[in-house]
Amino acid sequence: MTFVALSIPDWPTGAASNDLLAQLLAVAPRAAINPAEHLAWLDARGLDPAALVERAREALAEIGVTEVFAGAARVPIVAAIVASEGRDVRSGGLRFAGARPHNSRAGEPRPAFGTSRPSHTTIAAGAERSYLAPLPLDVLSPPDKLMSLFAGVGLETCGDLARLSRESVEVRFGRDGLAVWRLARADDRRPIFSARPRELPNASLDWTEFSTTDLEQLVFVLHSLLRTVCDALARDGMGARSLTLMLILENHTTITQPVGAARSTAQRTTWLRLMRRALERITLPDRVTGIAVQVDTVGAPEVRQGDLFDPGFASAGAAEGAVAHVMDLQGDAVVALQRCEHPLLERRVRWVVEQEAVRHERLRVHSTRNVGILAEPTVTGAWRTANEPALHPMLLPAPREITVLTQSRRGFAIPIHYTDNNVKVSLTECLGPHCLSGERWTEPFTREYHQGVRADGIVVLLYRDVPSDTWYLAGWWD
Repeated sequence: MTFVALSIPDWPTGAASNDLLAQLLAVAPRAAINPAEHLAWLDARGLDPAALVERAREALAEIGVTEVFAGAARVPIVAAIVASEGRDVRSGGLRFAGARPHNSRAGEPRPAFGTSRPSHTTIAAGAERSYLAPLPLDVLSPPDKLMSLFAGVGLETCGDLARLSRESVEVRFGRDGLAVWRLARADDRRPIFSARPRELPNASLDWTEFSTTDLEQLVFVLHSLLRTVCDALARDGMGARSLTLMLILENHTTITQPVGAARSTAQRTTWLRLMRRALERITLPDRVTGIAVQVDTVGAPEVRQGDLFDPGFASAGAAEGAVAHVMDLQGDAVVALQRCEHPLLERRVRWVVEQEAVRHERLRVHSTRNVGILAEPTVTGAWRTANEPALHPMLLPAPREITVLTQSRRGFAIPIHYTDNNVKVSLTECLGPHCLSGERWTEPFTREYHQGVRADGIVVLLYRDVPSDTWYLAGWWD
């Protein structure tokens, strides 16, 4: 990749700074700006740097930016130094307007920009390190503390620092010194341009001399559009989890309908069935003049594998296909867990039917975020990693009555043994009680909860119903 750096002494302020980036994006595939250093960057991959600089100068002149110095190199720091300092090119390439000629004397003013001289400097590939070698270290903008350390050991130029070994630089100058050492060796690893967003498959069809509200005609058009989209997904080895159907009407309005599937798939028949169901639920206020289909979320098609010698479970695909078919046909088959702040664990959560629009948004957010970096906040408020070990409460469907042997501690009955289904279990440790009571106007409760550790290490949750003096096993932690 070839980087083109543009040094702009009179950097525009306010809204004009955004206009500057827009002008650069009109002439280059990628562009970035750094107002703090008065630098702008252009991606010249596969382009002629000289022609790109000329187009950039013309575009910037339209917003009043006339003084621009440019440098091009395969290493960002080299291009930035050439553009900012206007130095001679001693290792090949062209000289940009504003740089001192080879026979000029130090201290002479720069010639005015816009003469017949070349408009930029291109450092030849492989000559970046030799270009930096005679330059003083301050062109790399190291911290003042490092400059004092460099001067103390007699390092004056980039070449002096680049000749040192990595180990000696890291021991003497630390991490900051190592970063400057890499720059002196023309090893610049900064991400100048952000990653390009991935373009997901889409297809559309508009017609001007025809409009319709007939369902079969719309499905016929969708059949062709979905073929284009599903073929593109199959080529990438991906499956779509959710699509957006857009209907363009004669009154110049657009109806947008999200459509989700139970699992990632690139099968056209599946999406055609889902799209037909979505069309049947839409009430058209006007005739349709165009249809568009856009993939929103994608994922790898799921594969169920058996053991090492089994090519796969023969019934897995049929079972998953049947479940997906039920979920697609019956929306209320999908339920979501809803939490509340009730003090009793068995009343704290309940399952509710999840609306299709909510499910579509949840799938979209889940596929776009970086899964696995952060999980959820702990009790103290700090974020924990997704693979950090943790215990999760496993509740019985209904608390099971048990027989408990207790001993008195601080006026409370503390369990030391309990019998569950004629099996006697000993508790090595027991914490509690945690007393809860409430619900005066509905179904009152008064309980004493205990957390006990069994001999096999399992942590169980027991409680005593105070009004009836009955003990129950509520669940355990896993």
